[in-house]
Amino acid sequence: MGRFRTGGGFEVNPVTWAVLAKHAVPVRGPAPGEFDVAVDGAALRDWTRGNLGGYWRGRRIAHGKPLSVRGVWALGGWAVAWGVLGVTRLPCTLATGETTSKGGAGHYALRTFGADWHPVIHEALRLHGSVTDSATSLAAAARPRNPFVRRRAALDYMAMVIDDALAGR
Repeated sequence: MGRFRTGGGFEVNPVTWAVLAKHAVPVRGPAPGEFDVAVDGAALRDWTRGNLGGYWRGRRIAHGKPLSVRGVWALGGWAVAWGVLGVTRLPCTLATGETTSKGGAGHYALRTFGADWHPVIHEALRLHGSVTDSATSLAAAARPRNPFVRRRAALDYMAMVIDDALAGR
């Protein structure tokens, strides 16, 4: 911690450019609107699909191994919120061409995916601290309380989202 490390360059990707194009906060230099950040829609879609099929599918598989470190970690609330809301950001980007927060992704999921998925989505929003209305609070009554059931629901949801987005639905 506290060390500068080079390498990787993951943050240099089309999603970063899309965020900068819409939400940049200049610290020094030109004000917003005085410069352009190019966003290549095709590159954004391709990168997003690749991230779903690679990173997110790999994480979902790793967290599904119950006796592994990641499988045990996935029993915790933070992992459920990270997985359910994090993976949902990508199909939202594919559908809208926009990036969104994890909370925004959860609300997108409630509008987009069937009611069978709502308990795990509501639980992820609650765990993330993104509960913003009484409907979400009331729906939390149906949330999966057992950590093993919750992990399974989150993993099943992640698989559905990945498969659905990669199939172009």
